[in-house]
Amino acid sequence: LMLVLRAPVPMLPQTSASGEPIPPQLARTVMSCLAKNPADRLSDMAELDRRLSPFDSTAPSRVQ
Repeated sequence: LMLVLRAPVPMLPQTSASGEPIPPQLARTVMSCLAKNPADRLSDMAELDRRLSPFDSTAPSRVQ
């Protein structure tokens, strides 16, 4: 268990399985979800939803 806790989080690939580039903001969001230190993670699901909304082509347009 200690080996898992101490192991670094693996890097994300720069492209998807289909070869499309992964947007940097999406990669940062995913990595923040995987952060081992709780202080480095997103604070709540609303923050995750806000960060993912630009990548959801089925979501209605949000006005802020």
